[in-house]
Amino acid sequence: MILLLFLTAAYAEENQVRLGHVGYGTDPTQVKISVHNIGDNTLNALMFYVDGEFVRARDTILEPNKGIGTSFNLEPGDHLIEVRTSEGAYDSLQVTVSPVAQKGTITQQEGIALTDTIAFKVVIIFAIITVVGIWLSMKKSRLDL
Repeated sequence: MILLLFLTAAYAEENQVRLGHVGYGTDPTQVKISVHNIGDNTLNALMFYVDGEFVRARDTILEPNKGIGTSFNLEPGDHLIEVRTSEGAYDSLQVTVSPVAQKGTITQQEGIALTDTIAFKVVIIFAIITVVGIWLSMKKSRLDL
């Protein structure tokens, strides 16, 4: 009888799922993950949790040795992403999202007024010298007549 129980346990197919961190999206807060069925049974109804809170369910049929991808937008910091199936398969993954400036954010910079730059002063001096030179050449040509 005990031998029969061990044989049954040895031939039982276990439901297994594996989470993998694929990378980040165009937005640095977007985390891309993969979910693979590494067991021998087909899995259904994937349920995703982030930091222990239910985020979404995905009704999908995940056959053995197949996988899918999904993504989450997370706040900066450390997060625990979990996947559970209705068949009892489970895996978790620790992910860190770096705090970075969002696209389109304008940062305040100290500016220098245009009139305080050396290039502006050089251009003004050159313009004054040019105007005075043209005026003097026109005045001299009138006297010669």
